[in-house]
Amino acid sequence: DAEPNGLPLMLPYEYSQKIERIKITSQINDYFHLSKVNVLSAKESQNIDTVNIFYKSLSEIKIIDFKQKDKGLMELSNVFGSVAAQNISNEFCRLQNGNVVKEFTNCINTYECIRLNLFGDDEFSSCNKSFSVKISNFLYFHNSKVPFFVIQSQTIADAFYFPTIGIYYGMAFGLELIILQNLIEVLSSSKEVTDYLFSSAKSTFLGWIVHHGLPYHYFYDVMPMVHISLKDEEACKHPILSIHNEAYLKLDDFYDCKFQILQRESPLLYFENSFFIRLLKNNFSNIQNKHDNVYEYITSFVDSGKLKYEHNYKITKPVIWIGIIAGKRTWVEQVIGYALIIRKILKSYKNAFFIFDGMTTGEGAYKKSYKEHQEIINEILSKVSHSVNYLSLNGAYASEKLYFASMVDFFITDGATSSMYVAKFFKKHGVAFFYDNKKLIRHTHYNTIFYPQDFVHPLDGNKRWDFVSYSIEPKKFARFVLDKLALTLKAPNP
Repeated sequence: DAEPNGLPLMLPYEYSQKIERIKITSQINDYFHLSKVNVLSAKESQNIDTVNIFYKSLSEIKIIDFKQKDKGLMELSNVFGSVAAQNISNEFCRLQNGNVVKEFTNCINTYECIRLNLFGDDEFSSCNKSFSVKISNFLYFHNSKVPFFVIQSQTIADAFYFPTIGIYYGMAFGLELIILQNLIEVLSSSKEVTDYLFSSAKSTFLGWIVHHGLPYHYFYDVMPMVHISLKDEEACKHPILSIHNEAYLKLDDFYDCKFQILQRESPLLYFENSFFIRLLKNNFSNIQNKHDNVYEYITSFVDSGKLKYEHNYKITKPVIWIGIIAGKRTWVEQVIGYALIIRKILKSYKNAFFIFDGMTTGEGAYKKSYKEHQEIINEILSKVSHSVNYLSLNGAYASEKLYFASMVDFFITDGATSSMYVAKFFKKHGVAFFYDNKKLIRHTHYNTIFYPQDFVHPLDGNKRWDFVSYSIEPKKFARFVLDKLALTLKAPNP
């Protein structure tokens, strides 16, 4: 559950203030009928000191929130004029709602680049350059007027960013200032990157890039679009790239595709004379996923025996999955609580097999046992007097967790990512807990009974919600869990 690539968790104070002003230093632009856009001719763009045309100061950037439709359109019109503003808004809507991968594939096959008609005139903006910084991908579009980036971080198109005039238009979801700061640092300090962006050398499409630093976002935000793309006859002809420890499936085990994991040595990733496009969700992929469910597709490989995992464990019944939480949030009494539950279960089910779940290791990285989680597992076992038949999946690959999750009879986990493999993928029965269930609205929990929220007490409500640990009284929780276990197994309460 660690934040990916050391991304700062909180914004510095000077970046957390709402930005209302934009410093205008540009020449008059007849095309937009306003004095707020610096237009670069093709000739000028070849000769200018490219590092200096990009805004370096975050405080000078104007954030225009797409969700505030009327206000956002008015602010866009003040910069670009009403016709261009409406077209920019329409194009953004299309990227959020359309079959973008099919469109991009057709463009690449026809023009060897991707194209957008952003300003509503006869000129298309073209992209054949891209680079990745930490959690975000940036597609660079050039034209004879105003170059721009399509930012890919949460969705396949979070925003348009116009670097020469300091305008951000798109989804304002709380991370945009961090993303822009990362981008500004690269554009300000890396002449190699700006030379690459302005190079006239031919660039070829390297492939679709699929990655995320956290398993939850990988499976919820990335895989629905991947599934659609790899079932498209033309899109799947292009390679799938991923980044070590940020790829949670070896996609060529599940799809007929060319798949390669890249070693990322620094937060910045780009390739000379090549570009790549990141696959992330949009509304189209979310809707399509309801009809052609990627999670059912993945579990079918386990159910059919296509996905196997060799092991020497003697799996006996019932199989109980226990989610261990450590790091940024935790159930502070989990050692006492889980030890009590295991002792009670073993009194009635001597052959019970326990699976302890912890962190997930991404493909391309060596499996390791995450220390905090393993210490908790060891401490739980030390408080159980019986011999315990168990397996630790702390640090296992996602495919390994999927394989063993299919065998589970009952689970006990927190309601966040720990519940994903058992509750979402395999729809197993179990008990989950969290201090504020409304925060889990994006998680899917089939056949899951939540421990009453009134008995889960947050310990520091001033922290960001997903960093809040909580207290649950072990004996009362154990009685609740054992009652639900008995009903599930249709056996006397242990």
